[in-house]
Order: sequence, then structure tokens, then C-alpha cells
Amino acid sequence: MYSKVYFDGREPEVKDYLTVLKTIKLLGLKRSSRVLVYGDGTGKHTHCFRYYQVHGAEGYDPYYEEEPFGLAKGHYHDKVPSTPKGGWDLIFCYDVLEHIPLEDLGKTFRHFRNGKMVLTSICYPEMRKVYADPTHVTVKSRAWWQAMFKKHGFTEEPVPDDFPFKSQIMLWRKA
Repeated sequence: MYSKVYFDGREPEVKDYLTVLKTIKLLGLKRSSRVLVYGDGTGKHTHCFRYYQVHGAEGYDPYYEEEPFGLAKGHYHDKVPSTPKGGWDLIFCYDVLEHIPLEDLGKTFRHFRNGKMVLTSICYPEMRKVYADPTHVTVKSRAWWQAMFKKHGFTEEPVPDDFPFKSQIMLWRKA
């Protein structure tokens, strides 16, 4: 699923910090907010949340087995962290879903049900870059993903126009 060669030396980039900061501001996350960073690979988004003082950020990736990056160490798990009482305030799932085989999506959505909100970034067939990455194994239309989230009990929330990579972003609230 993941290629060690692809991830070697890939530390968080400015766009990662910007996306996490916009997410924190959009949702009013606090230091104590509980965030599950689902499918975080090297732990770079977990690192970014913790950099911005969201101390309740925990990373998890069911497919990645390497050491996480920087501040994510100790806050990154190869098993799903225990769901906090009241659930996760946010499940942050950035550039992940298109990498999960169709037959495994049910397991992913079972994790999502423990979140009050889910923010995703997904590549769609109409995006040219989607075909340049051979690890994109579940390439479905935006409408398909919307139906999938609705089927699992989520309602879509609006995303502000100034959100980074807005065309790829979907924000979901547990119904």
C-alpha cells in the first residue's frame, strides 16, 4: 500500500501546517480537543496538530509500519487508539480514502462512527493527478463518496471557500 521510498525524508510541508491550522480554526478546536488522524503514514499531520497545541491529537494508520515523524512519536499507533469518552471531536483523514481498497472501506467507516466530525481530502477521477499515483486504488466520484458517507450516517457540512484544496475537501457531521 505505502512505499517506504516514497515517504523517506518527507517531513511536513507548509501546505500540511496550513491545512491543519485552517481545520483548527474552522472547527474551533482547543488544546484538549480529541483528534484521530486516520491514515497518517509518517505521522506528519499528527505532528502538525500537536505543533499547534492540540494535545489530544493521536495518529493511526492501519497500513503503515515505519517510524513516525518528529512530535508524532509517542502519539502514533499501529492499533486504533482507545476512543475517548464521548468520541473523537474530529477524525482527520487527509489524502487517505483513495488509497484504501474498496473491500476495506467498511472497516474504515466503523472507525469513523466514533467521530463527531470527519474531515477528508479525496482525489476524484476528474482530477488529473489521480492517475499519476499507482497507490490510488479506490478512485470514485465525489457523488459516490457523498453517498457512502450518508449511508454511514453522516451529513455534509459546507467548507469555506478559502480552505486549502477546497475542491478535494469534504466535511462531515455525525447525524
